[in-house]
Amino acid sequence: MSRRHGFTLIEIMIAIMIALLMISLAVPGVVGLFRERELKATFESFDDFVHTAQSKSVIEHRGYRLIFDEEGVTLTPTDPSVIDADKDIERFQFDKGHSYTIERPWALVKNPPAEWPFWESGLCEAANIYYTGPSGSWMAEYNPLTVRGMLKDTNVK
Repeated sequence: MSRRHGFTLIEIMIAIMIALLMISLAVPGVVGLFRERELKATFESFDDFVHTAQSKSVIEHRGYRLIFDEEGVTLTPTDPSVIDADKDIERFQFDKGHSYTIERPWALVKNPPAEWPFWESGLCEAANIYYTGPSGSWMAEYNPLTVRGMLKDTNVK
Protein backbone atom coordinates (compact mmCIF):
# COMPACT_ATOMS: atom_id res chain seq x y z
CA MET A 1 0.00 0.00 0.00
CA SER A 2 1.24 3.41 -0.87
CA ARG A 3 0.52 6.40 1.34
CA ARG A 4 -0.61 9.60 -0.20
CA HIS A 5 0.97 12.88 0.96
CA GLY A 6 -0.63 16.27 0.24
CA PHE A 7 -4.05 17.43 -0.85
CA THR A 8 -6.02 16.81 -4.00
CA LEU A 9 -7.03 19.62 -6.29
CA ILE A 10 -10.66 19.27 -5.18
CA GLU A 11 -9.72 19.63 -1.49
CA ILE A 12 -7.70 22.78 -2.22
CA MET A 13 -10.57 24.26 -4.27
CA ILE A 14 -13.06 23.59 -1.47
CA ALA A 15 -10.72 25.22 1.09
CA ILE A 16 -10.34 28.29 -1.16
CA MET A 17 -14.11 28.55 -1.67
CA ILE A 18 -14.72 28.42 2.09
CA ALA A 19 -12.07 31.10 2.70
CA LEU A 20 -13.58 33.36 -0.01
CA LEU A 21 -17.04 32.89 1.47
CA MET A 22 -15.81 33.89 4.92
CA ILE A 23 -14.02 36.95 3.54
CA SER A 24 -17.09 38.04 1.54
CA LEU A 25 -19.18 37.86 4.72
CA ALA A 26 -16.66 39.84 6.79
CA VAL A 27 -15.87 42.70 4.34
CA PRO A 28 -19.24 44.56 4.55
CA GLY A 29 -19.02 44.59 8.33
CA VAL A 30 -15.49 46.00 8.27
CA VAL A 31 -16.42 48.65 5.68
CA GLY A 32 -19.42 49.66 7.80
CA LEU A 33 -17.18 49.96 10.85
CA PHE A 34 -14.80 52.30 9.00
CA ARG A 35 -17.69 54.45 7.75
CA GLU A 36 -19.14 54.60 11.23
CA ARG A 37 -15.77 55.83 12.52
CA GLU A 38 -15.69 58.49 9.78
CA LEU A 39 -19.16 59.69 10.80
CA LYS A 40 -18.11 59.87 14.43
CA ALA A 41 -15.01 61.85 13.42
CA THR A 42 -17.10 64.38 11.46
CA PHE A 43 -19.34 64.87 14.49
CA GLU A 44 -16.38 65.29 16.83
CA SER A 45 -14.67 67.86 14.59
CA PHE A 46 -17.87 69.89 14.29
CA ASP A 47 -18.50 69.56 18.04
CA ASP A 48 -14.99 70.93 18.72
CA PHE A 49 -15.82 73.97 16.61
CA VAL A 50 -19.05 74.50 18.57
CA HIS A 51 -17.10 74.37 21.83
CA THR A 52 -14.70 76.95 20.39
CA ALA A 53 -17.66 79.31 19.95
CA GLN A 54 -18.79 78.67 23.51
CA SER A 55 -15.28 79.19 24.92
CA LYS A 56 -14.73 82.42 23.02
CA SER A 57 -18.04 83.85 24.21
CA VAL A 58 -17.22 83.08 27.86
CA ILE A 59 -13.56 84.17 27.76
CA GLU A 60 -14.19 87.40 25.85
CA HIS A 61 -17.52 88.19 27.58
CA ARG A 62 -19.34 88.84 24.33
CA GLY A 63 -21.82 87.09 22.13
CA TYR A 64 -20.80 85.03 19.14
CA ARG A 65 -22.73 83.31 16.40
CA LEU A 66 -22.10 80.51 13.98
CA ILE A 67 -23.23 81.47 10.48
CA PHE A 68 -23.93 78.53 8.15
CA ASP A 69 -23.53 78.75 4.38
CA GLU A 70 -23.03 76.17 1.63
CA GLU A 71 -19.26 76.01 2.03
CA GLY A 72 -18.81 76.17 5.79
CA VAL A 73 -19.61 77.73 9.13
CA THR A 74 -18.14 81.07 10.20
CA LEU A 75 -17.64 82.14 13.82
CA THR A 76 -18.25 85.89 14.22
CA PRO A 77 -19.06 88.23 17.10
CA THR A 78 -22.76 89.02 17.46
CA ASP A 79 -22.09 92.76 17.46
CA PRO A 80 -20.45 93.48 14.07
CA SER A 81 -19.07 96.81 15.29
CA VAL A 82 -16.82 94.91 17.71
CA ILE A 83 -15.09 92.75 15.09
CA ASP A 84 -11.37 92.87 15.72
CA ALA A 85 -9.44 93.70 12.58
CA ASP A 86 -6.28 91.99 13.83
CA LYS A 87 -7.99 88.65 14.57
CA ASP A 88 -8.50 85.96 11.98
CA ILE A 89 -12.09 84.90 11.36
CA GLU A 90 -12.48 81.29 12.39
CA ARG A 91 -14.18 79.03 9.89
CA PHE A 92 -15.23 75.38 9.78
CA GLN A 93 -14.81 74.52 6.10
CA PHE A 94 -16.93 71.74 4.60
CA ASP A 95 -15.16 69.08 2.55
CA LYS A 96 -16.44 68.44 -0.95
CA GLY A 97 -19.56 66.28 -0.83
CA HIS A 98 -20.26 67.09 2.83
CA SER A 99 -23.11 69.30 4.04
CA TYR A 100 -24.22 70.56 7.42
CA THR A 101 -27.57 72.24 8.06
CA ILE A 102 -29.03 73.75 11.19
CA GLU A 103 -32.53 73.65 12.58
CA ARG A 104 -33.46 75.93 15.47
CA PRO A 105 -36.55 74.35 17.06
CA TRP A 106 -37.02 77.10 19.67
CA ALA A 107 -36.60 80.05 17.30
CA LEU A 108 -39.20 82.78 17.70
CA VAL A 109 -39.56 83.36 13.95
CA LYS A 110 -40.95 80.85 11.46
CA ASN A 111 -37.94 80.53 9.11
CA PRO A 112 -34.94 81.70 11.13
CA PRO A 113 -31.66 82.48 9.38
CA ALA A 114 -28.98 79.80 9.38
CA GLU A 115 -27.26 81.35 12.39
CA TRP A 116 -26.68 79.92 15.84
CA PRO A 117 -26.23 82.44 18.67
CA PHE A 118 -23.96 81.96 21.69
CA TRP A 119 -24.38 84.47 24.50
CA GLU A 120 -21.57 85.84 26.64
CA SER A 121 -22.60 83.48 29.45
CA GLY A 122 -21.64 80.51 27.23
CA LEU A 123 -25.24 79.41 26.77
CA CYS A 124 -26.72 78.99 23.32
CA GLU A 125 -30.02 78.49 21.60
CA ALA A 126 -31.11 74.87 21.19
CA ALA A 127 -30.16 73.53 17.79
CA ASN A 128 -30.31 70.38 15.72
CA ILE A 129 -27.45 69.86 13.28
CA TYR A 130 -27.85 67.59 10.26
CA TYR A 131 -24.83 66.18 8.43
CA THR A 132 -24.73 64.34 5.11
CA GLY A 133 -21.57 63.01 3.50
CA PRO A 134 -20.07 60.11 1.57
CA SER A 135 -20.04 57.81 4.62
CA GLY A 136 -23.64 58.49 5.63
CA SER A 137 -25.53 60.99 7.74
CA TRP A 138 -26.17 61.96 11.34
CA MET A 139 -28.32 64.29 13.39
CA ALA A 140 -27.07 65.88 16.60
CA GLU A 141 -29.19 67.66 19.16
CA TYR A 142 -27.48 70.43 21.15
CA ASN A 143 -28.61 71.26 24.67
CA PRO A 144 -28.83 75.05 25.22
CA LEU A 145 -27.58 74.90 28.81
CA THR A 146 -24.63 72.55 28.45
CA VAL A 147 -23.85 73.06 24.73
CA ARG A 148 -23.32 69.32 24.53
CA GLY A 149 -24.13 67.60 21.30
CA MET A 150 -25.85 64.24 21.42
CA LEU A 151 -25.97 62.07 18.31
CA LYS A 152 -29.63 61.11 17.90
CA ASP A 153 -29.61 59.46 14.49
CA THR A 154 -26.79 57.90 12.49
CA ASN A 155 -27.18 56.29 9.06
CA VAL A 156 -24.16 54.54 7.57
CA LYS A 157 -24.12 54.15 3.78
